[in-house]
Amino acid sequence: MKNRISLGISLLFAMATNVMGQTLTTESDIIDCGLIQFRTPKTIEVKLKNPSSKQVTIREIRNGCGCTKTKVSKKNIGSRKTTTLKIEYDAKQLGHFTRHIEVYTKHDDVPLIIQLQGVVVTEIKDYSTTYPYEIGQIRTDKDVVEFDDVCRGEKPVQTINILNTTGTAIEPVVMHLPEYILAEVSPVRIMPEEGGEIRLTLLTEKLRDLGLSQTSIYLGKNMGEKVSAEKEIPVSAVLLPSVEGNANKETLPEIILSAKEIKVSNMAGKKGKKKGEITIQNTGKGMLEISSLQMFTSGMQVSLAKSNLKPMEATTLKINVDEEELRQQKTRPRILMITNDPKNPKVVIEVK
Repeated sequence: MKNRISLGISLLFAMATNVMGQTLTTESDIIDCGLIQFRTPKTIEVKLKNPSSKQVTIREIRNGCGCTKTKVSKKNIGSRKTTTLKIEYDAKQLGHFTRHIEVYTKHDDVPLIIQLQGVVVTEIKDYSTTYPYEIGQIRTDKDVVEFDDVCRGEKPVQTINILNTTGTAIEPVVMHLPEYILAEVSPVRIMPEEGGEIRLTLLTEKLRDLGLSQTSIYLGKNMGEKVSAEKEIPVSAVLLPSVEGNANKETLPEIILSAKEIKVSNMAGKKGKKKGEITIQNTGKGMLEISSLQMFTSGMQVSLAKSNLKPMEATTLKINVDEEELRQQKTRPRILMITNDPKNPKVVIEVK
């Protein structure tokens, strides 16, 4: 018995040593192919990375069965470089599948094992209308969440409908939640081609400042996933000031803008750098206070000559736009002002 235990420990140590010495790595050893149509080959690309300080050469790739074909872009991978492994899966059987690909190099006896999994179905349904966005391999009906015009003490709710189009059951998780957002996922476990929802509740009493608060949350298929850009959902909230109901009309300000939207194509400038101006005037009888000036997206710079305007006084809002950066934004480009005008506590300028 003692000899058997010693032998078992030796084998485990040898296996661990080989795995630790693996010269090629992938972002994930398990590749979810999602839903694949019956008798329609699907190609999956996997990046193989050489993290070592020496060149690595692939000597052999073994496919798990005749239903898979593989091709690598280059067999000699330099230090810190990558190569692309293309795997074609010919879906000849319906239902769930799991296949393994073994990648051997000249430096390792133990292969890098890549596992493919998914579901072969008779028909791939088009969900582009009801679930137009894909966030971390989960289809959704929203890719941005906006809580507009909320007041302190309210608890508004936004719902994101989700659909599992992967090849396995998932347990969605919302990551990087700030203290002022509560997330609930229902149901907890979602099977392939089944849907669910995420309820996001805004806890306004935990918002620190009036005006715009922005953050990003991330949607993962399962607990423990890494945060990445393709899983991002931008979230914004606009907290309005309380309005005094019995204010004297003779002392109230009134904000007037020369325009409530500005088109980038009409702005001055060249090579993607544009400039524009909007005139802001106080036509009321009290002092106008602009307490907050914010932007919903990056790609813009704004400046205000004066934030406090006497009756009939005017000022200029200057807007600088980087067109290339603006195109990359998910949310609509807008400028937000919070004022003490009871009729217009929130002023939004659209940048189109």
